[in-house]
Amino acid sequence: MTKEEFFEIVRRNVKSEKHTCFSLDCFECPYSGENICLLDVNGIKDLVLENYDLKEKTKWIPCSEKLPDTSGSYLCTCSDGHTNRVTMLTFLKRLKAWNLTGTRAYWKVLAWMPLPDAYGGD
Repeated sequence: MTKEEFFEIVRRNVKSEKHTCFSLDCFECPYSGENICLLDVNGIKDLVLENYDLKEKTKWIPCSEKLPDTSGSYLCTCSDGHTNRVTMLTFLKRLKAWNLTGTRAYWKVLAWMPLPDAYGGD
């Protein structure tokens, strides 16, 4: 992400009640430091934390490190010995196993992640 793209995201998402200054060249602004409005630092911090949380939710978890804590459907990266594939699989906690049937029976599950939330509309 470029600096301009970052500030564009900040411009769209961070608003200060007392002051709004989203200029890349914020030299005239009495509230600025290092080209960032000091009044909006908390908003930027919130965006960074939100981005971190999103990255954690969409991070692949190697099966060698951890299996899911509950039974259910997960997004998985599997290997058939030649090709890695991404698919949705069911994990069976009681058996500590992935439900691989049919042509997928010989696949090895390499990593998994929780499914994203369902689309909620605009």
